[in-house]
Amino acid sequence: TSEQKDLFLFYKHCTWFSVFIAKLNDPENDHYKSLPSLQIFNDWGWRRERENELMHAWLYPETIKVVN
Repeated sequence: TSEQKDLFLFYKHCTWFSVFIAKLNDPENDHYKSLPSLQIFNDWGWRRERENELMHAWLYPETIKVVN
């Protein structure tokens, strides 16, 4: 969604991919509590293929396709 894209790009501009993935996989981690919630990504599930898709989007944000 456009919300996911905006939040994803916020993380891309403010931090590292490893932090984004860590927050995505462990939203209750106190170390990342100052960062915005990634709850809108809950429907993505946790799978290696998803991490690969996110890494590709991180490297090539112009390939992100917004679907509502």
